[in-house]
Amino acid sequence: MGKKLVVYLLVFIMIPLGIVAFIIQLKASNVVYDKTRDNLLQVLKQTRFGIENIVREADYLSLTILSDDYLQELIHFHTEKNYLDAERNKAKLFVSFDSLLHSKPYINSIAVSRGREIIFQYGDSVQVEDTRFHGTAEQLGGKVFWTPPYLLNQRYKQTSPKPVISLVRAINDLNAPRQIAVERVSVDESYLSNMYAGIHSWNGGGISIVDRTGKVVSSPNKDLLDADLSDQEYVRYLLQFEEGYFDARINGADSAVFHYRIEDTGWHVVEIVPKRELLSQLEVVKLFILIGMSLCALFGILFFIVQSKSVVKPLKRLTKEMAKVKSGNLNVHLEIRSKDEIGRVSYIFIDMVGQIQNLIEKVYKGQIREKEAELKALQAQINPHFLYNTLDSIRWMAVKRKAYDIGEQIEALSDLFRHTLNQGRETTTIGREIDHLKNYLLIQQNRFADKLSWDIEVDPTLMEEPVPTLLLQPLVENAIIHGIEPKIGSGTLRVSVFERLAGEIVLRVQDDGVGIGAGLIDEILKVEPEGHKGFALRNIADRLRLRYGSSSKLEVRSEPGQGACVELTIPRHRETGESE
Repeated sequence: MGKKLVVYLLVFIMIPLGIVAFIIQLKASNVVYDKTRDNLLQVLKQTRFGIENIVREADYLSLTILSDDYLQELIHFHTEKNYLDAERNKAKLFVSFDSLLHSKPYINSIAVSRGREIIFQYGDSVQVEDTRFHGTAEQLGGKVFWTPPYLLNQRYKQTSPKPVISLVRAINDLNAPRQIAVERVSVDESYLSNMYAGIHSWNGGGISIVDRTGKVVSSPNKDLLDADLSDQEYVRYLLQFEEGYFDARINGADSAVFHYRIEDTGWHVVEIVPKRELLSQLEVVKLFILIGMSLCALFGILFFIVQSKSVVKPLKRLTKEMAKVKSGNLNVHLEIRSKDEIGRVSYIFIDMVGQIQNLIEKVYKGQIREKEAELKALQAQINPHFLYNTLDSIRWMAVKRKAYDIGEQIEALSDLFRHTLNQGRETTTIGREIDHLKNYLLIQQNRFADKLSWDIEVDPTLMEEPVPTLLLQPLVENAIIHGIEPKIGSGTLRVSVFERLAGEIVLRVQDDGVGIGAGLIDEILKVEPEGHKGFALRNIADRLRLRYGSSSKLEVRSEPGQGACVELTIPRHRETGESE
């Protein structure tokens, strides 16, 4: 039952629970993973406003510059070599730029040039202009062109060159359709990268900005600036979309890629997060599922313990007692601790065993009464007076012929019959039982001569104690026939009657004959023996049990070759309900 309960607990609770937990964990992991990626994309897109603001401000600034009348005049003065008027216009432009650029710390420098010759510059100044992007700007005819990051070299200040990203565009003459100069607005790349670097808190990966060709425009890792990533599959993939996220394998590691596009420039802001970092967020979900599984397993174990204690163990005890009853032992000891179905079944079982015991007792007593009725019927068929008178006549005939030993035997036999019939009564006294025993031994003495000797000891205070008729004589007869007669040589018989404890009388018959084997003793004392072995002992035991109940006892002790001892124990002063 206990093993079945464990199997049922596993099959119907723990295994389904494990499968459900696995499915929940799988689904929850997917949901949490997607939700986490959605949140990360939204966090990344929070940088959009700052970056687009820099792009728009730089574009607005370039428009302001190229449409400024002082700048247009300055270019004409410089072209006509009118340097005095050009210097006046420069002074006016410096005043105007001071107020305009005061709130734009990301602007590194501004320059207006024709070829390598610088017409006007503000901020970090250089000696000659870098013209590598002028051709592209002139081809665009005044449209904005954003350069890759590069170092601002040949500056007047002897400091390390800074990486910048420049807005370059051609300046057209406002009065004639012709290009008159090239404008450069340089943005400090470090300022730009600092705007988004702080939002990345993952170990590994990082955020960078790539242009539409796959080159790195900005990155906190300066070694990546202007690096061409167009050969990377994940870069080629993300350039096809406005925004989103996807998984990719980058530099041998599984990663999640998040990106969005800056429309005015075609740049893509890209964040790479190692997948292991994202999955670590799922450990909390797994932990809660594990805790839930552990609690369910704990309650399952508690359920098994409670069921084992309240169902399995009581059923085992009940099964054990049923096995005893099946083997014929009706002495049931079953402790009932509950009033549930198991308890009710146990109550019914105990009640059933009690009824079986009562039924057996009734049938058993009925059989004993039937035997006693047969004995009484036999006694009634014999005319006691005729028997006594006949034996008495034979005795006197033996006396007249001086056969005194025959007369003595006949007198003993007459007394023996008189005690056996006992006027139809079932009880006598210990004194009369002893007298009857002496008569029986006298007759047996004539048969066995010197082979048999005996000794009788009786407590004088017990002589008038009432006992059932014919208790000692069958025991002595068994001792002579089965113990002393088969023995080689003479044998001694000892009979003793005494009070062992207050209210307990012991009648003991002991011999030094051949003894009884342990197996034969068990056969004699069986409730339903096979054959006729020990019939006298069982008959006496049955009579004592009917009269005294559990207060009586019959014990047989013997070893082969060591003699035998039979003890009857009965209560003293028990009312029999019959007169003596």
